[in-house]
Amino acid sequence: MKKLNKLSREILGEEGEGLGNVPSVEDITKLTIYPTVTSGPPDTERNFTVYNNIEVSKNHGNVRITLDEPNGRFKITPVQLKLHEHKKQKNLILGYFKIKGFKEGDKTGIIARQGRDEDIAEFMVGPKRNGDTRKKPPKRRKGGLFNDFVFDVVEQNPIQRVYYNRHSGEIRIYVYYPGVFPFLKANGEGSETERGSMLLSELIAEAFCKETARQKVEQESFNPAGNLDHYLKLYNEHLKKCIPIIHSIWIQ
Repeated sequence: MKKLNKLSREILGEEGEGLGNVPSVEDITKLTIYPTVTSGPPDTERNFTVYNNIEVSKNHGNVRITLDEPNGRFKITPVQLKLHEHKKQKNLILGYFKIKGFKEGDKTGIIARQGRDEDIAEFMVGPKRNGDTRKKPPKRRKGGLFNDFVFDVVEQNPIQRVYYNRHSGEIRIYVYYPGVFPFLKANGEGSETERGSMLLSELIAEAFCKETARQKVEQESFNPAGNLDHYLKLYNEHLKKCIPIIHSIWIQ
């Protein structure tokens, strides 16, 4: 599970400058703000990243961050960025800034300019967090998010084919879910075959990306249940980035 946990740290931006902070590396051909649309509670800073292709950015100097038609009061720090080279993607340079608003419902555009190149994002002040009702994710285990996967043959009529337990770190694969049993059985029998290993990698990728997308949504001050479109967008982005890597680990 070490490779899976390393990948989760990269996706969530906890190791170096992770994949999770990049909308899509091949799409960054000009100045780009990420995320493009987001929100945060009142009086709470929200992080943004500015990217550019290193060739496009030559001799353009610092990036200036300004508000665009703000509705309300906002604070940006810093207002000028010097982009630096990405640790893993050598063709990218990046920098960071923060914004916060003070009143729920206020919103603003954000413009990043470098020479004649520019990009725009949107920020809105969402509701204040209620610490008593908002469920907090469990504390991170020392080894990482994931510590084992098991093949469940006890549940005869499961409602899902795979489930990740945030508290134990266990990925549970329900063998008797339709479409699983012909290829995977008790104790992982069948996972050594081509079809079984393919299905196993797909199930692990599903559980993995659901959790990393959920954690990204929580980092961005959203409620996953109330922002289904945003959650699904992140889930699909993570699948696109992670499936080839997870396939390379588990497919026989």
